[in-house]
Amino acid sequence: MKRVHLTIAAVLIVAAGTASAQTVRRAGEWQVTVTPSSGRPNPPKNFCYPEGSAADFTKRMGNCAKHDIHTVGNQHTVDAECSVGTRQSKVHMVITSHGSNAYHAEMEMSVSPPMPGLSSTRMSEDARWLGPCTPGEKPAP
Repeated sequence: MKRVHLTIAAVLIVAAGTASAQTVRRAGEWQVTVTPSSGRPNPPKNFCYPEGSAADFTKRMGNCAKHDIHTVGNQHTVDAECSVGTRQSKVHMVITSHGSNAYHAEMEMSVSPPMPGLSSTRMSEDARWLGPCTPGEKPAP
């Protein structure tokens, strides 16, 4: 279950942007708080990231037959259907940018065939930019 949670968190972390690759998550150190459907936030964690766009998001999900990204103002909606091996994933995500220093994301994901203990999940993520990455720190892919 921990690996599943980390995979879903990675999906959320990479998400942001538009079909034209507009940057929403700027490069640097980000503090990220993931709240699973239980409503109890996980402790915040810091990550060093390169710039991120929604186009980057689906690259990490495997082979995506559907990859729809729509932007209205500061809100970006991503709908994707992807596969890794024999597993199919459907994701619906809404990312709201708060300038270049913060974003909020809501995600729903279903997996078929189900992973042990997981066929679908909902979660949210709140992130804020802290500044440049520590010298020598490599950005997460």
